[in-house]
Amino acid sequence: MSFVARIMGCWVAGFNYPFQGGRFIVRNRGLLLYVLLPSAINILVWAAVFGMGLNYSFGLLDRLVPRGEVWYWTAVFIVLSVFFGLLLLLAIAYLFSLVGNILAAPFNDALSQRVEELIAESHAGQRFSLRAVLKEGRWAVIQEIKRIVLYLIVLGSLALLNFLPVVGAAVHLMLSALATLLFLAVEYVSYTMDRRHLGLRPRFRIIGSNMGLMLGFGCGVFVLLFIPLLNFFCIPGAVVGGTMMCVQRLLVGNGHEKALKSLETSCL
Repeated sequence: MSFVARIMGCWVAGFNYPFQGGRFIVRNRGLLLYVLLPSAINILVWAAVFGMGLNYSFGLLDRLVPRGEVWYWTAVFIVLSVFFGLLLLLAIAYLFSLVGNILAAPFNDALSQRVEELIAESHAGQRFSLRAVLKEGRWAVIQEIKRIVLYLIVLGSLALLNFLPVVGAAVHLMLSALATLLFLAVEYVSYTMDRRHLGLRPRFRIIGSNMGLMLGFGCGVFVLLFIPLLNFFCIPGAVVGGTMMCVQRLLVGNGHEKALKSLETSCL
């Protein structure tokens, strides 16, 4: 198999994992409590933020655009209203994955662990416990905040490329897009890696040796984030898909020692 064909195969496999995660949830109804509670929280937060943003936008437009009997001011107001509405939707969709992941971190960590148990067919009778999820979720929230801060630092550093003449803006756009896709992938495989206490060096080696798989997975999550209604359930599907991919493709077993030995067969 040629190098390009192998890379494309890895990309397609990674792209499919978020969708496989959604199907896994449907087939295992015991996971629904891990999904519905954080999704309900995220929907309420999204609705509140969108409502406040929309109200602020219309208030700003009322002050900036004089609306009287002249028809063209009404047309300007309508066009700007649509523009601000779409801009607000894009901004919230972008921030949704960041804020939503922090709020749902305890549930995501518990969901990832439960999926791994189901894959290994262990503790099959374990029941959902909200108290246990919240009690053990503080570590997951801290790790989540660290990942988001690191991502924002990377984006801030890449923004300096805009000062380069001629090619700066294009290079910044390309690298920022790649960083975002990679972040989306790292985000959802990190729960499994955190439980194994993997250090930065082995994580970077695993991720760097499976770049095609990781970028494909990030693209799949990105697509789900912009599908109306499905985006509310994108995070649980990505958590499950990321856990499956990490166990089946990245770690290749129950311990990270096996993962490091398997790097020569991984996806570049």
